[in-house]
Amino acid sequence: MGLFGFGKNKKKDEIEKVDESINEKDLNKDLEKENINLSGEKVSIKVLGEGCEKCDKVNDNVKEAVEILNLDADIEKIEDLIEIVTYGVMSTPGIVINEKVVSVGKVLKTDEIVELLKKNI
Repeated sequence: MGLFGFGKNKKKDEIEKVDESINEKDLNKDLEKENINLSGEKVSIKVLGEGCEKCDKVNDNVKEAVEILNLDADIEKIEDLIEIVTYGVMSTPGIVINEKVVSVGKVLKTDEIVELLKKNI
């Protein structure tokens, strides 16, 4: 319906709106990368495990992930079996972020932990 100019501007306006929304999304993604913990609160991370090699590896990977993201975090390694079970974890290693169990029984790589932190902060 190009008659008398009807319909032409509508498509152009729609394209401009889509372009604006894409630019806003890109801007928001960039902000998330730079500062994941926008609230500024300290993040609590607990690594659950009885001191085996796998649990120690996860603890090291958690520390690396926190450094990569430049987070203000308290990292605590919990080796007491009774305390581990109170989280409902029956297979170690486990990771708890802000009192939420996010991983159980897996030796996660640093990049996997980075993604977990991004999702759970």
